[in-house]
Amino acid sequence: MAQLSQRDIAPVLARQATLARDDDELLNTLAAALDPTDARALAAAPVALARRAVRQWLGGTHPPDAATVERVLQVARGHSVATEVTGGQRVSRHQQRLSLGPAEQA
Repeated sequence: MAQLSQRDIAPVLARQATLARDDDELLNTLAAALDPTDARALAAAPVALARRAVRQWLGGTHPPDAATVERVLQVARGHSVATEVTGGQRVSRHQQRLSLGPAEQA
């Protein structure tokens, strides 16, 4: 890339990393203010914030994968009543509140 641009790209990448870190911190702060158990608020939030709020809520040692986050958002939006998530857990919706609990046994 340096040859194509005919300049040292290290400073450009460093600046971009700083900007991305600042954006990440802001989005994390905004997502933390969003109640991930409030289905209406989660469904109405910008999708980037809703995703972060769900990832923060489900957290654990390993963040949930994108498919799990999307399934939880489908529950929040009213397209599903519940969904299984990692760790033998289940997210369900009742009266516009999401709850995390053990998965139902078959």
